[in-house]
Amino acid sequence: MPTSYLRSFNPTATLAAGTVLDLRGRNLPQRGANGTFDEQADGSGTYTVKPEDSFLGLTSRFGVPQYAIRAANASIRGMDGVLSVEPGESITIPSSRR
Repeated sequence: MPTSYLRSFNPTATLAAGTVLDLRGRNLPQRGANGTFDEQADGSGTYTVKPEDSFLGLTSRFGVPQYAIRAANASIRGMDGVLSVEPGESITIPSSRR
């Protein structure tokens, strides 16, 4: 992985022994999770849904299980990994930090 990718995933990280780096790229669009993410200090945030987004894409991008995304958004319904929200809607993505 190029250093520039690591830097884009971890803009404030200083590389030193014991540093934890994000390799998912949660702030970068990915297939199945191409919307924008406004992250809060605790790691949670608001995600704006794009066409063709899926639960699989969201769980991959944010490292948060599907059940946690559903629990944080009572209005979400879906079957077989398909989101039943409209493009442009905002949903809450809970923090994957422990």
